[in-house]
Amino acid sequence: MRDYETTIVLASDLEADRLEAKLDGFRQLFGEGIEIKDQGVQRLAFTIKRRSQARYLMIFHKNEPDRIADIEAKLRLDESVIRFLTCRGE
Repeated sequence: MRDYETTIVLASDLEADRLEAKLDGFRQLFGEGIEIKDQGVQRLAFTIKRRSQARYLMIFHKNEPDRIADIEAKLRLDESVIRFLTCRGE
């Protein structure tokens, strides 16, 4: 198992209950022992999909390298996820 950091850019117009449901879904998707840091809604440097603001989430997790491809495939299918990036942690 390796350490990873995933940054997710979500649509800023998510309601509180939908955001909590999304966070619970991320907890199930990434597995046990994750840490989610909500960076809040921030202004984007340039528009992405006609949006000028988005919510940033940083997720620190441990997973097997082959599991990362599955996680990223599920993130691509989520319509509220604007962008994401997974990096190996230290």
